[in-house]
Amino acid sequence: MNVYKQKWLVPLFRIFSGRKKAKKAAITLWPFVLYSVGKDEVNERWRNHENFHLKHQAKWGVLPWYPIYGVLYLIHGYEDHPWEKLARKAEDGS
Repeated sequence: MNVYKQKWLVPLFRIFSGRKKAKKAAITLWPFVLYSVGKDEVNERWRNHENFHLKHQAKWGVLPWYPIYGVLYLIHGYEDHPWEKLARKAEDGS
């Protein structure tokens, strides 16, 4: 289920991603995908990225997924996070 216009996500995303100039953001909290923008501003690549996270959370189990993501984040950061790399690969629909 997609939830749009969650403006509070942008400052949070800037902090955790290191992308200080980010103007939009999204987060997947199974079974929801929260976007900081309206539905008309979400392109297919972005939707594919977040849908990868939804499927990945379901595959790993929702409760285990978050702490594992957190540990990997502490080790790799956001840009080099293995699961973010996989989600970026999924953006083209593969």
